[in-house]
Order: sequence, then C-alpha cells, then structure tokens
Amino acid sequence: MNRAGVPFGLLLVALAMMVLLNGCRRSDEEGFAIYLLAQETPPAKLSLLSHLEIETTPVISADDLVSYQPDTHEIHLTPKAYSRIMHLGLPLAGRSFAVCVDRHPVYAGAFIIPISSMSVDAVVIRQPAHTHDSLDRHVLTLELGYPGAEAYTGEDPRAAPEILEALRRDKKLP
Repeated sequence: MNRAGVPFGLLLVALAMMVLLNGCRRSDEEGFAIYLLAQETPPAKLSLLSHLEIETTPVISADDLVSYQPDTHEIHLTPKAYSRIMHLGLPLAGRSFAVCVDRHPVYAGAFIIPISSMSVDAVVIRQPAHTHDSLDRHVLTLELGYPGAEAYTGEDPRAAPEILEALRRDKKLP
C-alpha cells in the first residue's frame, strides 16, 4: 500500500496499461524500413550475398510512410521522403538496399535508373518513378525484376508476414 491507500501492484498494472494504450514501442522496434547496404554492392551481385550489412540509418523509415498498399506494393511517402529518394544520385548500375523489420533484413532489392541496360533478378524500385500519377502522389512501387517481371526468378518476398505485421502495427496498411 502507498500513502493514498492504493495497493502498489495495482499502481504498476495501471501504469503498464497507460504505456500500452499510448502505443509506446520498445526502442528496438523500428518497424518497416528500407536501408541502403553499407558496402557498395551492385544489384547484379545481390544473389551472391549471404549476409546483408545495412547502413546506420534508413533511407525510408516507418515515419516516412503515409501508407503501404499490400496488393500493389506501392509505398506512399511523405513529400520530404519522396524528394530524398529522388535525389539519391544513383549510379547507372543502381544501388542495393535491404527491406528490414526492426533493423533485421528480410530481403534485398535495388534502386534502379530506368535507362539502365542491366537485367536485375531482385525486387526493384525505379527512380524516378515511372508514371506521372505516382510522381504526383509521392509513390514508389516495389516491383519484381528489371526491366520486367520476367527477369525475376525467385519467390515473391514483398508480402512476408513480418513485413505486413510491422506495417499493421504502425497503422500503415489501408
């Protein structure tokens, strides 16, 4: 009992409920994020990697997402985040990234410039986005393969359960 006559255990339960109801997350629960790889790895060599070392900060974080469309894999970004992605300064060979949940890589992909003549067997984000509609809405799409889906040979990792759960937890799904 404390001075007010309320059992200490009841105070702890009330405090725990307040924290849960306020949606506080543990510091290691970053949620959905896209990181550039720490080492320059050409997208054509992604399949050779057994371990993905990511940079210290994400290029796209859960805070940058307005929403994620799980059926089309469209990422609706804030205007500031969209501008940041459009100004990455990609080499012709593209730039590799990792889609992560709580800083743990789920799959690798690549930012690709549409004038590239390389074929990429990975999930890709074209930069700049390939339609005026997506430019107006600040939308990027996670696509299978480049120059088209026929270049992709693996299983589709974009709807991995841990990704959808993180997006659901962050209220980014429709």
